[in-house]
This record gives sequence, structure tokens and C-alpha cells, in this order.
Amino acid sequence: MELRSEFALLLLLLALLLFSALSTNTPEQRKRDVNITIANLTIIKAPLPRYCQYTIEAKGLFWENGLNNVSFKIFANGTLVKSIIMKGINGEYLCKDNRIVLYTYYPSDAWGVSRYMLLENMSVKWEKEFPSVTLPKFYINGTLILIKHGDMEKNVKPCLIWLDFESGKVGRKFCHEFPSDILDVKLTNKGVYLTTSDGFLIWIHNGGVKKSFVDIIDGIILGARMQIIIENNLIHVSYSFANERGESKRGKCIFTPELIKIRCEKS
Repeated sequence: MELRSEFALLLLLLALLLFSALSTNTPEQRKRDVNITIANLTIIKAPLPRYCQYTIEAKGLFWENGLNNVSFKIFANGTLVKSIIMKGINGEYLCKDNRIVLYTYYPSDAWGVSRYMLLENMSVKWEKEFPSVTLPKFYINGTLILIKHGDMEKNVKPCLIWLDFESGKVGRKFCHEFPSDILDVKLTNKGVYLTTSDGFLIWIHNGGVKKSFVDIIDGIILGARMQIIIENNLIHVSYSFANERGESKRGKCIFTPELIKIRCEKS
């Protein structure tokens, strides 16, 4: 009986040693674990200021006069107080306190000019032009973050532009070095993350810019999607590409906020 007890104890010790060996990370694994120990990563909600104390009508005049113009009419309590015509196809506006930003653009035209104008107390304070389709995405601390959309076929590079709402001055500008388009953008407490149609995940932060290649498909890209999902303090990029031959490629990659690649899986 005593021998059986000692044998059982020996088996238990061996099992504990085996479990310890399996559960202990190698030095490389421990190093990797340190790399992905990160601070809290949160998305910043920075909606565009669309509430307006005025009633604003934007109407394209292309079919009326054969020109690419947009008419803006501003009403206060049902009375027309301002009428402005700007070049473009589509027209939209933003409002903040007594300031109104009117902007026009040429949809789907990578070479079309986007125009911006700020009205303060119904007087024009500044005007600005940007090449390509350049649209507002975020408003934070008095700054508009604009997306200048690029085009691979027309050799147009995409950009993010930080535009001061009150003065119209460009504070910061980032342009991707390759012609492509911006597919998704997330504003976080650690900076801006964006994906491009040529397969990159890019992190723009106070210290600079970091890029990581995710994936791409051969041939002419007819469809591209790279969605950024922030989950458990990590960056998940779910992507899909399609080319002219009817081929497709799908997958998902996971990164730390500093763009250290943890793993990728193809689906």
C-alpha cells in the first residue's frame, strides 16, 4: 500500500512538472508578451458640427445653366439673409456657433477641386481650395480633419489635412507616398489610424508616422475594403480585395497600437 502511495505521489509530481513546462513561455514568447502589454486604447468621438441655427439650402445648378455651380441660400426665421454660388457639383455645410462652413466638391473625380468657405456673421472670413475630393471627417478642439481621397489609376495620393475651423489655416498634413485611397479612419487617444487601398495600415501620432503592410491582391484592384476595429486595446484590420480576373482575397490581421503585428489569418 505504501509503494502505491509513493507511486501515485510520483505521478502527481510528474504531471505538475509537465504542466509547468507547457505553461511557461519561452524567452521569445515572454518578450512578445511584454510588447503587447499596452495602455488603454479608446476611440475618440469627434462628430462634425452639423447643427445650424439657420436654414441652409444647397442646390446644384448644372442642369439649369450648364455650369458646375452650387447655390447656397441661408434663411433666418424664414427670411433669406445670404445667397452664395460656389463652383462644384455637390454642396454641403457645417455650423459652429455663428460660423458656417460651406463646401463643394466633384464626387468621384480625383482631379476635381474641392472648395471651402467660412462665413462669420454672414461675412466671408476665409476661402480655401484643395485638389481632389476632400471631405471633412472629424471636428476636434476647433480643428477639422479632412480626407483628401486619392486614386490609384489617376496617380493621386491620399492625404489627411488638419484645418483650423476659424482661420482656415492648415496645421498639419499627411500624404501617403503611394497613389491609392483612404478606406477607413479611426481617431483615438493614441493618434489616427487609417487604411489605404494599396494594403497599408498607418498610424499618425505626435511622434511621427508608422506604417505596416497588411496584404494586397495581384492585378488591377476593382474592390478594396480594410475595416479598422479596435477591440481589447488592439487594432484589428478586416480586409478583402478583388481584381479584374474575378479573384478575391480576404483575411484579418491584429496589431498592437504601436503597429507591432501579432498575427494574420486568411479566410
